[in-house]
Amino acid sequence: MDTDYTLTLDSLSSAQKLSLQSFLSSIEPFIYKQLSENQNPKIRQSFAEYSNRNNQYKKHVQRIRDSICLRQTLSRADHNNIHDHKQDSGDDSGVNELGGLCLDCNSNESRIAVGFGSKTSHHAWCLHSSLIVVWNLNQAAVEHQIEIASCCTSIAYHAQLDNMLAFGLFNGTICVYELDNDGNCMLNQQLCSNHAYHTEAITALQWIAGHKLISTSMDGKLLIWSMHYNQLSQPILTHALRIHDADTMATPISHICIQYSRDSHFVLSTQCGALMSCLLHVDIDIDDGDGSNRSTAMSTSTQLQVRDGSFGFADVVAFNFYKNLMSDQLSPMKKKKNEIEIKRKIEKYLKLHRDIQILALSDLFACFAMNELVLYPRINTKLSYHHHDRCFVNRMQFSPFSSNIFLTSSVNGYIRIYSIFASKPMIELNYKNTKLFDAQWSPKRPCIIAAINDEQQLMIYDLLLFPHRLIPMHVTKIQFADDANKKKDTLKRLKNLRFTKSGTKICVMDNDGQVYIYEMCNELVEYNPNELKHLKRLT
Repeated sequence: MDTDYTLTLDSLSSAQKLSLQSFLSSIEPFIYKQLSENQNPKIRQSFAEYSNRNNQYKKHVQRIRDSICLRQTLSRADHNNIHDHKQDSGDDSGVNELGGLCLDCNSNESRIAVGFGSKTSHHAWCLHSSLIVVWNLNQAAVEHQIEIASCCTSIAYHAQLDNMLAFGLFNGTICVYELDNDGNCMLNQQLCSNHAYHTEAITALQWIAGHKLISTSMDGKLLIWSMHYNQLSQPILTHALRIHDADTMATPISHICIQYSRDSHFVLSTQCGALMSCLLHVDIDIDDGDGSNRSTAMSTSTQLQVRDGSFGFADVVAFNFYKNLMSDQLSPMKKKKNEIEIKRKIEKYLKLHRDIQILALSDLFACFAMNELVLYPRINTKLSYHHHDRCFVNRMQFSPFSSNIFLTSSVNGYIRIYSIFASKPMIELNYKNTKLFDAQWSPKRPCIIAAINDEQQLMIYDLLLFPHRLIPMHVTKIQFADDANKKKDTLKRLKNLRFTKSGTKICVMDNDGQVYIYEMCNELVEYNPNELKHLKRLT
């Protein structure tokens, strides 16, 4: 039975009537003022415009949700011919014990390379044998399989040469392959066979202008290799991340991102989530041709011999390497002592090898192979950014449209967007406190960011709506290829995310190595001329 709590004036006492009358008298001026303001046509127009924009946004989001769809799935079941591949760890487990650790798409969007490795964490040295699987997207079939002696930790296609693939392994080895259109191997170059190079897991590989390759590792070293100069036989520049002058041990580097327009400026991250802005001069005078004749001799400018005091150098690259060793970021007194030690080492080497008249790059490596403090000078750090609450940073990337803006994502669930001129992030994005595993800028639209989380969700952010809307404009739940096996799904998660170069597709990989390719709708691909201005205004 409902109770009627309606009060009438007759039921009120005299004191209650006086109190009500006093209250109504106090609010009457405010009510009349607001009613009169509501009659203003500008307010009515603003409300109508807001309602119209809100309705348009809802329709826009609904169109996007209806237009992002799964176009292709590259499943491990499609390459059963490698299921007999065995690991060298002494057990009977096959390739099914391996999981996908990294992936990348080539420049013409015809191939996807997936690097496999052990699903379990490494408590000691890696004893697994593993695989690189190259998919042909036009045929939806495995085109090439490369057996490797350790787990693959990083992979990168060349930015222009769509057949050239570099990948790094847990044991510190870097391999470069070039495949023809039939999947046959034309180039098989193995780097870091020398103990003076990387000695621990490769964490990042990135091709830059001039067919040069940058590699970082958990040993704290940063190496720059050149395809034109010496066929990647030795790095042309070497550095190590040491925070203080007195440090003898390098700090492990977990990720690197490089400006698209200026290869000399980049950002590093460490295991604990620290972010540092660094500056390197990598614009060495090397032939920047199209790479069609990489076995030819060096360009004339590179062959030019250089002298520095009593030392002669075979070319500009060797001379720049020597000057780089002298440029360690030390105090003036320590720097002078360091220069004297370097010259003494070279003089001793030349006395032992009297047949050497001029120093080549290989001679400098042989001279300082046992002295890593000299061979790997400190990286010049310019600025430290506020880090991700001591959380591991799993992605860093400069915006393809602005050399001053970069994003980071970490397992604490935040996408942070920084300006290189400010230590604090300009924008922070978080969705339901989920863990993030990867994030990337769209190569087609400046304000679009894609990310994946631990809830099997592909999220699309549009910064054009920021700061009014901080949540993703689109969220897709990714259904794993073996959803029938619910027990196995509890162990599966998303691992990596990549846009294709045209920005029309997103490739998402789970930790089993299966790839899901989603096609983007026109609204997420068509360039808006106001986006870049909006992004720069935000940052």
